[in-house]
Amino acid sequence: MAGGSNTMQESVTRIEQNISELVGVDGDVQSDVQSPGSSLMVRLEAIEKKQTELSELLDNLSHDMEQLAQKSSDELGVLKRAMNGGNSMDVLKKVPEPKAFSGARDAKELENFLWDMEQYFFVVRTPIEQQVTLT
Repeated sequence: MAGGSNTMQESVTRIEQNISELVGVDGDVQSDVQSPGSSLMVRLEAIEKKQTELSELLDNLSHDMEQLAQKSSDELGVLKRAMNGGNSMDVLKKVPEPKAFSGARDAKELENFLWDMEQYFFVVRTPIEQQVTLT
């Protein structure tokens, strides 16, 4: 029976060791379960902080883009007025009409008449499509 008691003693010792290992592992498991929870909270707070910063940055960027769009629109309006109307004094100018062609068959007189017509069209700003072409 002494041999049986040794075997029994060994079995009890092994069971005690296994139990102590399980208790140690259980303590580690509890700390591991609590540790990720706290690290997740830290990460969540960091994410919320970054989200707030990005939201503020987006608001600032949106405001800057609105100002840039308004400034560009104003500059475009000025440019359009400069290209289309030029100076308001141009509208008030009265341009003398060219002299009528008398029908003379003199090359110099015909050349002068055509030059007068070109200058008239230029000053009046007549588009090329509306000018009469000679063929």
